[in-house]
Amino acid sequence: PLDTILNAVAIPRVRAGMEIARKRPAKALEWCKSATPYERAYPEVSYLRGLAYLQGRAGAEAMAEFEKILNHKGVSLLRPTYPAAFVGLARAAAIAGDVAKSRRAYQDFLALWKDADPNIPLLVAARQEYARLK
Repeated sequence: PLDTILNAVAIPRVRAGMEIARKRPAKALEWCKSATPYERAYPEVSYLRGLAYLQGRAGAEAMAEFEKILNHKGVSLLRPTYPAAFVGLARAAAIAGDVAKSRRAYQDFLALWKDADPNIPLLVAARQEYARLK
């Protein structure tokens, strides 16, 4: 294994995504472990970990993962995980019972995507979820 990023980040990231699709969040979290030292440069790792925690209904842990992305905009700002992290944070906060935080995260996402194509599935879902919070 001469390529550290391939073996520690890229392959585990794909495997974690596959496990999330299979509804096996614990396995997804296992795959993310090797990428932990590189997660600031590869925010998709935190995003996948956040999705896995959401699947496992672990709201506080999911919030922490999505907040990592939102609090370190440098690399994240240019990736699709940045705006999606607002929705993840909103969903995680709702699971954790923090309705005010959930509402704020949805509002931030909707403000960020106010000019986006209205038929984007994430935007449609976020609008529906936000409406149910009111």
